[in-house]
Formats: sequence, structure tokens, C-alpha cells
Amino acid sequence: MAAAVPYETGFSRWVYILWGILSIVAGFFLLTRPAMTSLVLIEVMAIFWIVGGIFDMVRAIANRDDYWGWRIVAAIIGIIAGLYIIGNPILGTIFTISIAFILLAIYSIIAGIINIVVGIKGDGAGWGAIIIGAIQVLVGGWLLFNWQAGALVFVPVVAIFMIVGGIFSIIASFFSQRAGVPDSTPPPSQPAA
Repeated sequence: MAAAVPYETGFSRWVYILWGILSIVAGFFLLTRPAMTSLVLIEVMAIFWIVGGIFDMVRAIANRDDYWGWRIVAAIIGIIAGLYIIGNPILGTIFTISIAFILLAIYSIIAGIINIVVGIKGDGAGWGAIIIGAIQVLVGGWLLFNWQAGALVFVPVVAIFMIVGGIFSIIASFFSQRAGVPDSTPPPSQPAA
């Protein structure tokens, strides 16, 4: 028998509205003041890396499972990266944005290759997957070899996605009174056969 889920466990629509507003504001600042906003957002991320690294290290030491050594290594890398970014905010921001952009280009190439393979294998995707995959590989390759120019466009594109995502989050909040909580209305009864 399923346990009743109280109303308070689901996200209120106000959480989505607040998330949407914050996303729109951050996107607006990324569009109008890209350097300063990027710097602030990367600094906040660095603080999260440091604090998260400390907590991960404590958790790894307290719970010595099979991978506790790797967890400590990852925690140390996070702490060092966070400290580097805080100590060198401008270089840290440029480095972080450049790495994110390069990873995005590599992802585009890998996703393109996968789409081409799926299209060739004929798993229902066909030529559409091959064409999309080829475009992904070409765009990813161009971005990878022209990353300096592409990185300049990266922040405004992220800003536009944040604004659009924020708008959709606010719109979506009006379609659900309590997101994450199943609807409590009983299903319509079926007529007897």
C-alpha cells in the first residue's frame, strides 16, 4: 500500500517562479555586464568547490569504502581549483570559461559521431541522424579549433539560455500547483463490463 505524501514535500510553484526570476536576472546581467557577472558567478562556483571539497574529504575519511582514496583526490582537486580561482579571479574565470567551451566542443563531436553511427546502423533514425551528426561534428570541430573566437560568444549564448529557461520556468510554474507531488484526485471510475 502506498504511503500518503504530504503536500509540503513537493516544490511549490513559487520555487519555480523564484528560480525563473533569478535565472532571468543572471542572464540579463550576463548580457549587459558579461565580464563582471562571469567573474562573480565563477567566484561563487569556486567557493562551492572549496566547501564541497572539504565536505567530500571529511565524508571520504569517515566512510572508508572501496573508492575513498579517489574521493579524497577529487576533493583535493576541487579545493585546489577553488583556491586558484579565488586567488586569480580573472585568469580563473577565463580558464573556466575556456575549458567549459572546449568540453562543449568535444561533446558536440562525440554526439555527432554517435548520431552518424546510429544513422548508419539504421535503428530508425536514418539519414536525419547522419545529417545532424555530420553537422554536430563539423560545428564541434570548428569550435574546437577556433575556441578563442567561440569563447567570446559562449557567455552571451549562456545568458540567452538562462533568460529563456527562466521564462519557461515561470510559465511552467502556472501549470502545476505542486510539482513533484502526485495528483491526489482519484481516477475516473471505469464502467462495468
